[in-house]
Amino acid sequence: MIPGMHFSQAPTLHTERLMLRPVVREDAPAHYIMRSDAGLNRYTGVKPCPSVEAAAGHLKMLIQDAVEHTALAMTVVDRQSGETAGEICYWNLSEDGLAAELGYVFLPGFHGRGIAYEAVKGFLELGFSGFGFKMIFADPSPENTASVRLLKKLGFTGGAMCDTPGREDLCHYELTRGGA
Repeated sequence: MIPGMHFSQAPTLHTERLMLRPVVREDAPAHYIMRSDAGLNRYTGVKPCPSVEAAAGHLKMLIQDAVEHTALAMTVVDRQSGETAGEICYWNLSEDGLAAELGYVFLPGFHGRGIAYEAVKGFLELGFSGFGFKMIFADPSPENTASVRLLKKLGFTGGAMCDTPGREDLCHYELTRGGA
C-alpha cells in the first residue's frame, strides 16, 4: 500500500475470518439494524435510523465522504457465512490528515468471538501503512467496557476524560505508529 492513499482507493482487506470492504448502498438492511438498535447505540449518541431507506441515504453520504476524503466506512463481512458482522470507520481527521478517529460497531451475534479485535487490527494497519496516519484515536464511553478493553488490547493508551466540548462524557485513547 502506498502511504497517503486516498479513501476512495481503499482496498478490500482480508483477515483470517473477515473481509473488510468499503460500504455500498446495498448494505442498507444491515446498516439499518446497526443504526436503529438502541442496545448497539447506547454508548455512541447515534440517533436511531427510522427506515432502511434512511439507512441507504446515510450510506450514500458515507460513500461521498470517501470521495471527498473526509471519512471512510467499511463493512465487515464474515467470510465463512457471508453475513455482515459490523462496520468500521475513520472520521474526524486532523487538518494535516495525519490523525483520524476510529469508530466501529458489531452486531450482537458476532460479540465475544474476537471478531472486533481481528477487524480493528487489520483496519489499523490500513490506517498506518495505507493512509499514512501517524496517530489513530478513539473516544469511547468509559461505560463501554468491551470497547475500552479492545482498545487497550490493541495497544491504545490514555483513558483520560475528553475536554472537547460536547464530548466530556467520553474518554480518549490513542495509538501512534509502531504502537500496535
